[in-house]
Amino acid sequence: MTFPWCWWGGGCGFKMGRSLQLDQVTHNRLWLAIAKGMGHVKQTFGTAALCEGGALDLVS
Repeated sequence: MTFPWCWWGGGCGFKMGRSLQLDQVTHNRLWLAIAKGMGHVKQTFGTAALCEGGALDLVS
């Protein structure tokens, strides 16, 4: 099942003003990116197997 995520504002150093199509990406990787943007150093968020590939690059 897929559903959209909507982000607005400008925080955590994320690049705004764009639309991303992220097929077959788990929410765990999105939460890792948010944690990283807030200064946390985490390798996993929840189930480790769902974090393969690490945090999403939402900065560039």
